[in-house]
Amino acid sequence: MSSFTAGFIGLGLIGGSIVRAMKYYYPDCRILAFNRSRSTLDYALEEGIIDEALPSINEAFASCDYIFLCAPVETNASCLPLLKPYIKEGMILTDVGSTKTDIHAAVEKNGLNRFFIGGHPMAGSEKTGIRNSKRILLENAYYILTPTKEVDPALVEKYREQGKAMRNDGHEACPEIQIQLVFADLFKEKGAQPSEELAVHAGQMFRAFSTEYIRLYPGVPKLLDRLTRQGGNLYLLSNAQRIFTAYELAFLELEKYFKGILISSDYSVMKPDPEFFRLLLQKYDLKPEESIMIGNDEICDIKGAQKVGMDTCYIHSNISPEYTGKGKATYTLMKTDMEKLFQTIS
Repeated sequence: MSSFTAGFIGLGLIGGSIVRAMKYYYPDCRILAFNRSRSTLDYALEEGIIDEALPSINEAFASCDYIFLCAPVETNASCLPLLKPYIKEGMILTDVGSTKTDIHAAVEKNGLNRFFIGGHPMAGSEKTGIRNSKRILLENAYYILTPTKEVDPALVEKYREQGKAMRNDGHEACPEIQIQLVFADLFKEKGAQPSEELAVHAGQMFRAFSTEYIRLYPGVPKLLDRLTRQGGNLYLLSNAQRIFTAYELAFLELEKYFKGILISSDYSVMKPDPEFFRLLLQKYDLKPEESIMIGNDEICDIKGAQKVGMDTCYIHSNISPEYTGKGKATYTLMKTDMEKLFQTIS
């Protein structure tokens, strides 16, 4: 469905990112929006990502096929009585909040159960507001739906398919989340409203308590030093969480060896998705035919790199998944031998 009308209440980071994606993937759609801040609506109009700025929650919402509640949870709940007169059969009412108990209770109280499909995009950013919204924020992100029991299953499937297109799920998507958002949700489920700093620190404490040790394989610093002195440009492409890995890289004194470091939680995508490898190549203007991927996972490291045209070197380690040989790397080392690795790729 390329032609539809969507109404938005609230245009912050998530709401703004959704309307950008809608206008990109469904250019014929019509978007109406109400936001308490007029400057936000003016910005959205200037950007061409909404078609009409509404001064209030009024009869214009009756023309919508979808209504997105993108304000804070308590604000969304307070808007339901105002919306109720304009909600008609076949319309989908949804939200983007991270907590669902209160909004589902408010929906039931207002007799809107058969219209409501709760939504929770597992995406976010350290920045807020529509000016920091991005179309790609939702790409490859998990998008959890929480429909009520009264919703027609056909409406749920309709919404699922529409959202799938906006999240660009057509390629071999391997989505990644930001773990601090999960910890923030855990706080909210207990009735707390954590700051971003608290959510990050909670995640880091969890990591510290659940990690037995952090150490390098023997010979790694020497290998990296030899490769850089030989003129090699080294880049790190890691399936990891920044709030964990940034500190660990600094602790192990590895940052100095790399020209660039891409961590999956920053990009909402992870290996073996070819898109993650392309991001690295494009960011640093690298040619795949002149690059080699070294990794200890046949699927994540080897298969992903091969799909973008890179040579590969598989090195088996004590934490590698069971080796099958299906990766068919350019070079294969079945022992974690840094001297042998240096000789192989030099």
